[in-house]
Amino acid sequence: MANSHLDIGSPYLKPDRLQIVIALIQAMAARDKYKDIATNWRAKVFFAAPDLDLQNVLREHPEFFRQSPTEPDKWSLVQRRFMPRAGLNDSRGEQGERIALNDTQVKMLVDLAIGLHAKQVEQYKDRRWFISLALPALGTLLGAVLGATATIAGSWLKAPDARPTAPPTAASAPAATRPGDR
Repeated sequence: MANSHLDIGSPYLKPDRLQIVIALIQAMAARDKYKDIATNWRAKVFFAAPDLDLQNVLREHPEFFRQSPTEPDKWSLVQRRFMPRAGLNDSRGEQGERIALNDTQVKMLVDLAIGLHAKQVEQYKDRRWFISLALPALGTLLGAVLGATATIAGSWLKAPDARPTAPPTAASAPAATRPGDR
């Protein structure tokens, strides 16, 4: 998978994440079996990407995907969990599978994923506004510090007689001469 996005903070900014989420939404919404283990979802949807850590993708997007509390290795689409079951399986006494989502529901979830991605990208861009202000200010400050340092260093490097000296103290001052003392 190509690294086309910035990999910062939000899972939506990870490379190819939006495409993966949309593909999972579509597959999980339409498949007859509404929940399955992550490796099966990967095999059915992303057969060409064996290195994809789908378990991590599912975990990072609880707004769409839900881990089964009774079967922790199985995942489903959150909205599909609220759909009614198709019927009863009388042979084992278990309930049937949940019905698939309709096109409008799938479109709503895909639009939501796109909207969340766009919001995360915009927030990332908004965090960078300070760079255009901070770098010139930092350059000006650095220039002022270097200028002051050069001025001070320049004054110390002048001829020895031009260097500032400390005022004489009583101990270093020549003794006062009185008329008759010589």
